[in-house]
Amino acid sequence: MKGRVLNVFDLPIFNNRSGYRAGIEDYLFEKMNRLSLEGIVSQEILKNSVKSNLKHATYYQPITCRNLKLILDKAIKTKIPFDCFIDIGSGKGKACFYAAQTLKCKKFIGIEFSLSLVKAANKNKAIFGNRNISFLNEDAATYTLPEAKCLIFLYNPFNDIILEKFVANNYGHFKRHASIIAYAYDVHRETLLLNGFRTLFRAADRKLSLYQFKTPKPLS
Repeated sequence: MKGRVLNVFDLPIFNNRSGYRAGIEDYLFEKMNRLSLEGIVSQEILKNSVKSNLKHATYYQPITCRNLKLILDKAIKTKIPFDCFIDIGSGKGKACFYAAQTLKCKKFIGIEFSLSLVKAANKNKAIFGNRNISFLNEDAATYTLPEAKCLIFLYNPFNDIILEKFVANNYGHFKRHASIIAYAYDVHRETLLLNGFRTLFRAADRKLSLYQFKTPKPLS
């Protein structure tokens, strides 16, 4: 009798929780890089977080490689020479690790308000071995973007309240630089549109989009 053929969807990381289902690309990316990335962390069990903003957070789950590839490809096509890739709500670090293999940025920065997830990301970084990647335990509502052209990645890490605070805190940055927000599962995209951003790209079927701050027209 022949042995049972292994189905990758039987593996633990493919458990269908909260409607989330990783794909074969995600399994291979994790396996080939010897990382621990998959799985969902609910809002309730995010430890050592910024308590005042925990109620505004969504649960953690990693974005799929398929969607990451699409949105990063579209960002590359803008031909903006990004200095930094910044993942707001970086979790275990998947987007930073993937971007480090895709983009020619000087720095890859993960911003995460859960200290337990930052520790998980740093464990992965020790295995991944890229010195240009760093993970910071900071609150997105008060985080100040660096003075550089940035590709800012969001995978719906929080609600519209924190998104608006993040944008307001960085208005100066967006006016001075040609930075772009890459927004995955863009359920609060109207917040960006109402705060001076324009849409550069959107795939409605995947809820993936790119935004850039509108450059004020010079006074005549």
